[in-house]
Amino acid sequence: MYSISTELLNRIKEILNTDISAKINVPKLFEHGHMMSNIALKYSSANNIEPIEVYNKIKSNICYDKFNIDKMEFKEPGFINFVFTNEWFKEYGYYIIDSGLINENSNLKVENKRLTDRAYIIKRQMDNIMQLKGIDKKVEVKKYDVKPFVVDEIRLDKIETSQLFFYACCRNRSTHVKIKKICKNDLSNPYKYMTYVGTRVNNIIDRLSKEGYDWGNIISKYLFEKSEVREIFKACLSIDTSINEAIKNYEPYKVFAVLKQLCDIFYSYNSKLLIRDLNKEEIEIVLFVLKVFDKIYFDIVKLLMIV
Repeated sequence: MYSISTELLNRIKEILNTDISAKINVPKLFEHGHMMSNIALKYSSANNIEPIEVYNKIKSNICYDKFNIDKMEFKEPGFINFVFTNEWFKEYGYYIIDSGLINENSNLKVENKRLTDRAYIIKRQMDNIMQLKGIDKKVEVKKYDVKPFVVDEIRLDKIETSQLFFYACCRNRSTHVKIKKICKNDLSNPYKYMTYVGTRVNNIIDRLSKEGYDWGNIISKYLFEKSEVREIFKACLSIDTSINEAIKNYEPYKVFAVLKQLCDIFYSYNSKLLIRDLNKEEIEIVLFVLKVFDKIYFDIVKLLMIV
């Protein structure tokens, strides 16, 4: 995650003069803040004081401006919620555009002979995810599928490698996409639905860039005028948690679910995007948001090898 979480937690530990184990993570609901920490609960239990006292000490000594904190809130039994300013999200967006999520060289070599085996494909995706997190360990598969994919009367040699990787990781216990669906050439095909997003985003970025619009110096107070922008940033903040869950459960679907969420948000955002009705500052906000979206979107699809 963006280094703000580490920096903020370290500063709080300095205020409390402790090295206690605590976390800062992203809550499921933005109504609970942009980030939350359990340090007040942890510290109070270890030092026999009330969590609200810990919160008040932190609140009195933290530098709001340095961390671009808009406000802090205490929630029982001992959680601290942090709400950041639009300026923080602006800087976070620039960080994403500049640094992205993954290393361009992290994709692994694929053996064509095992492309019909879902266990093999998930292993390759999990190897990618583990490598991203710096875990020097390869996923072991004790037993590959005796039977390959359910072909649904579609020959696998007619399907692109990226589609097979998409099909493998888009399924979990509650989701099943029939492989014949990913052979349709329209947006009812979930593969087309999600990969079209990348094409559309790039087209808008290219057009606006050629028209001379500049995303490099946006006015942050206009950033969240559309609710979808807040949802895009929320999804970006949740990626690190999803990657950790994928590693814990050996389930790349956890990362795929964020990609699906981003695509759904984009279709809603795009449907309201009447660019010619916007002024210059608003258009440059759109360009900035799409640059952030583009970086995260393509980082995830490369990570899962579905392009």
